[in-house]
Amino acid sequence: MLDFSSQDQALFYEIFISKEYDFLDDTINQSNKIVDIWWYIGFFSLYCFMIKSKYFYKYKDVSWKKINAFIRNMSQNFINQENFSVDIYEPVKSYILKSQKVLKHWKDNITFYNCGIGKYNWFESIYLNNIKPMQTSMYDSFLLDSTNSIKNIKIKKLERTSSLSSNIDLLKMDIEWGELDVLLNLKRKYFSKIRALAFEYHIINETFVAKLDKLIDRLSQIYPFKLHKPNSYSDRLGLYFFK
Repeated sequence: MLDFSSQDQALFYEIFISKEYDFLDDTINQSNKIVDIWWYIGFFSLYCFMIKSKYFYKYKDVSWKKINAFIRNMSQNFINQENFSVDIYEPVKSYILKSQKVLKHWKDNITFYNCGIGKYNWFESIYLNNIKPMQTSMYDSFLLDSTNSIKNIKIKKLERTSSLSSNIDLLKMDIEWGELDVLLNLKRKYFSKIRALAFEYHIINETFVAKLDKLIDRLSQIYPFKLHKPNSYSDRLGLYFFK
C-alpha cells in the first residue's frame, strides 16, 4: 500500500482527472522512448503507462480513493510493450525512491537517474519546497514559501545524458524555471534527435519573458507544429508543445 500526501492528490487530480496532458495522448501512444525530466514522484510517467496500456482512456476507473487498485489494474493491462521505455530524471533522492514504488510494476521499462538537468555539469543548490514538493526549484520565486530548505543536487547538461545517445520520441520537461536555460543552451543539432518536445514554463520576471520569447522563436524554426496551453490559474505559467 502506497502512502500519499494531499499534494500528491492534487497532482493526481491535475493529471488524471483534469487531463492536463491529454494533448500528448496521441504522441505518447505512438512513442517507443519517452524522457521525463524532473517530475517529482513519477505521475506523468504513470500517465504514459496508462496511455500505452489497454487502460487507455478508461477515466471512469480513475479514483484517488482507489489509487493503489488503479495502479495495480493498469499494470495488468500493460502487455506486449517490451520496446517502450521511459527515462526519468529527478534530483531529490527521496522522490526517486517514492517514484520507484509508484512505478514498480514497470521497472523493466524504466531507467531512473538521480540527477537534475541544467545548463552546466555541476552541483547546484536548490530550494526544496517542503509544502509543495513538486515546486522544488533552483530559483527563488513567487511559488515558494517560508519553509523552504536548501539542498545540493547533481546537475547534468542534457546533451551529456545517455538519453540523447539515441532518438527520443517525446521529451517532457518541468524543471521549475530551469527549462528555458536548458533548451536555449542545447545545441541545435541535438533537436534532430527529439521528435516531440513538451515543457512547462514559469515566468518569474521580465528576464524570463525575454528568454521564453527567444526560445519560442528558436523552436518554431525547428518544429513545424506548435501548441500553447496557458495555465488556467496564472498567466505566469503554461505549457508548450512542439513536434
